[in-house]
Amino acid sequence: MVRLRSLIILCFLSHSLFGHEAELVKSMNTTGIFVYYILDKNQNTVISPLSLTSSLLLAYMGARGETAKEMASALSLTLPQDEVGKAYAEIHKYLTGGLGTILMGNSIWVDGQVQVFPSYIEMAKEDFFAKVKMVDFQNPVKAIHDINTW
Repeated sequence: MVRLRSLIILCFLSHSLFGHEAELVKSMNTTGIFVYYILDKNQNTVISPLSLTSSLLLAYMGARGETAKEMASALSLTLPQDEVGKAYAEIHKYLTGGLGTILMGNSIWVDGQVQVFPSYIEMAKEDFFAKVKMVDFQNPVKAIHDINTW
């Protein structure tokens, strides 16, 4: 049996995106190619750089200091942190606003005992179209159920 080795890279029409959006797309594709490179390709391997990086970008937007620098490097980001969210929002609008619609969903799950800054919740909602959900990780069965049924 022939093993299928697939890499799905979300290819954007370079003439349709300009400036910050094009820079972010390049970073997202670079991250996707790197992750594919390090994955075990003895299995059928399919990844979505868009899905992967949107989750990591949500985490990055909450990082500060050395952690933010390290995440930016790992994600091959060239944009300043305060410009990433708006660029992502434009990419999202571009992908979900055409004749063929892509449905995308993002969420971040936070332990209910952790206080999340309202500015982060607002940024996640406005720029990443994401919901910040509180969950009780001390009750893993309920947490798993809540996350998997979201």
